[in-house]
Amino acid sequence: MALAREDINFENIKREADVEMLVKNMVQTDNMIAHLKDEQFEMRNEIKEHKETISKLENDIQLLKKRRDGTCYGRIAWKKILTIPK
Repeated sequence: MALAREDINFENIKREADVEMLVKNMVQTDNMIAHLKDEQFEMRNEIKEHKETISKLENDIQLLKKRRDGTCYGRIAWKKILTIPK
């Protein structure tokens, strides 16, 4: 029991080790949160791009329907140039 004679306080050592472990866990948690926020940002950008693509496609569909129905660029000219079945 040479250690006990040198007034080593095991409770303080244990407490310091616990605090060190908590700090490491907090740093890991902070890193994970930052990583997840980055992924969330990227996913939001992808969703925005997909919505823009869908909107453009919907506009194209509306334009094609107008052309098919002859409400755009003159009905007779389009019937001769482009025939899209209804």
